[in-house]
Amino acid sequence: MQTAHKIKNDIITFSRRMYHRQLVAANDGNISARTEDGRFWFTPSGICKGDLTFQDLVMTDSRGKQTHGRRNITTECKMHLAIYSGRNDVRAVVHAHPVYATAFATARVSLESCVLPEIITTLGKIPLVNYAAPSTDELANEVGRVMKDHNVCLMANHGIVAAGKSVAEAYYHAERAEHYARILFAAKMLGGEKSLDPEAVDQLRKIQNIYGKSDRAIPDCISEKIQGEPGPLSRTSNCASPDDRMSQIISDIIHQQLKSKGKINR
Repeated sequence: MQTAHKIKNDIITFSRRMYHRQLVAANDGNISARTEDGRFWFTPSGICKGDLTFQDLVMTDSRGKQTHGRRNITTECKMHLAIYSGRNDVRAVVHAHPVYATAFATARVSLESCVLPEIITTLGKIPLVNYAAPSTDELANEVGRVMKDHNVCLMANHGIVAAGKSVAEAYYHAERAEHYARILFAAKMLGGEKSLDPEAVDQLRKIQNIYGKSDRAIPDCISEKIQGEPGPLSRTSNCASPDDRMSQIISDIIHQQLKSKGKINR
């Protein structure tokens, strides 16, 4: 059982870490945590996460009515509560705007392929939630639906949200997803990532307890053979997938930058 002081201290600690690790900017992002009696501590609206104090935190009941605190509740309160209502095992939720993961979300590219063992055995598939305006019931309902079966999701043109059994776990899920997005971005610049095949994924499933598998089933990612992709498509193909198009866009940008600097002649 976590005391109120422990929960609040974790929210402050990981809010500041989230800001200093550049997972958010200015007053973006929010964190919440569920108490033993079914209430919720939230970061407030309009405050930089790097500057939060205990006095800034606010509390709501299960319906989102503010019961404690002098600041205004975060406008994403509905989204957090939608996740909690569908997941009894979730004790904390983190919403952030990390650059690389948000870039994938903005490009409408999910993180569902089986690429890294550390992701396959901990987060599994990271889906993309359809766009809905922030702070709306539509977004809360969509995120709540998807997060019933996942611990992290991307929100189109918005950012990411992560859930966990503690504030620390939810934060580390978000941080791990951003690290994964950075690796995939770099791999695309080198010609594109290669997914693992089903046999390799099955082997990882057998040893995933080494990585601290949670009691909740980890959603299956999409392996190379399941995707059925024969390999990189040609530059002239009109049937390129979103991932292929993104790789080509990155390549074209680099090409234009080098050309403008006179390092290449074509």
